[in-house]
Amino acid sequence: MTMRARLATADPAVNAADALFQRALDFVPAPSRRRPRRRRLWCALGAAVLSVAVLAKAWVRGEVWLAYVFPTQTVWDRVHKGAATAHWREHGATQAALVAQINQRHPAYASLLDLGCSRGLILAQLAAQNSKAALYGGDISPRMVRRARRRCPRCFVEVVDAAALALPDGWPDSYDVVLVSDVLYYIPFAGVPQMVASENSNVAASRPWFAAVSRLARREVVFSAHQNNPWVRAMLRASGARQLSPGGAWVLAGTAP
Repeated sequence: MTMRARLATADPAVNAADALFQRALDFVPAPSRRRPRRRRLWCALGAAVLSVAVLAKAWVRGEVWLAYVFPTQTVWDRVHKGAATAHWREHGATQAALVAQINQRHPAYASLLDLGCSRGLILAQLAAQNSKAALYGGDISPRMVRRARRRCPRCFVEVVDAAALALPDGWPDSYDVVLVSDVLYYIPFAGVPQMVASENSNVAASRPWFAAVSRLARREVVFSAHQNNPWVRAMLRASGARQLSPGGAWVLAGTAP
């Protein structure tokens, strides 16, 4: 007996991916009394075909877990493409809390950099509440950069890889406040996805990044709680950041002159 694919949708690409996934499942042999060596070979081949089918289906549907494994510009653009973002919902309460924290802790900030600004929702809220501040946003996805520019026309938004911290030419060397919201768990600091590396490896490999991002801020770097991800919490604690409240934002003192 084989597993049944889900009901067909109106999207031909999704249906094709589901068909490929179904064929891969059918290809995996049922247990038999074949010789162990041949059985292992068939199982390995079936697992390889199934893996390719899972990746193909995830690519067609733009599933966000791909970004944990392959956090590239191409993958992020695919995740954010059209109907593929139907599952993608920014956390409104988290955004509102971050905006409130920034305005409360730094009411007279003159400049802010949002690393991983996505569609510019936080930038737009900050712009509405502080008409004088220079607001900068960077995101790895050109698709998100275009959306952020439309949402906050007065903001400076460009393609920026938060992992590399390579800012565009002409941008300031430092900012009063740097914001990093729900980005850290995608960065493979140790060269592999964080859930694969050990906690010690993630912490050790992330130290240079935290030191570099602190040099971008004259006052503070503000981090979202990152959904209390355990790997992120360990790295934040090791960097010297402190959590403002249980389950709330973290802050790291800026070291820029």
